[in-house]
Amino acid sequence: MINLATGREAATRLSEVAPGQWAAQTIHPDDVPRYGLVRMMRQADGTYLPILKHHSQYVRMTRELPEQLGLKDLPSRTLYRIIAAGFVAHSRPAPNVILVDLVSLTEHVQAARDPEFWTPMRRKQYSDACAEIH
Repeated sequence: MINLATGREAATRLSEVAPGQWAAQTIHPDDVPRYGLVRMMRQADGTYLPILKHHSQYVRMTRELPEQLGLKDLPSRTLYRIIAAGFVAHSRPAPNVILVDLVSLTEHVQAARDPEFWTPMRRKQYSDACAEIH
């Protein structure tokens, strides 16, 4: 995370975004816009994280999307799988087009920081989605 006041990179925290797939969300300080509209998201530890508001809540799923969002450790295939499993909201407005809900993805990454997140039921849900994709 970036401290917007100082522009310095803060410590990142890992999320188990899919069973056995860990990702840290990091953003290089040069990629942080000087000005922007943000929504303050309360964290479990009582602090607040500024979430940049985009002109659209949805962005098109591409292979580059996880890296563009600062999730460099998250393969696009895993992102597709957590979308297919229903953990991240999305829209399919046309064949071969998936629009990812950024708010839902952010909430999933935050929730997956909890070591208890991947319950047996959620693991099965993810596994079933992976089997359908193949």
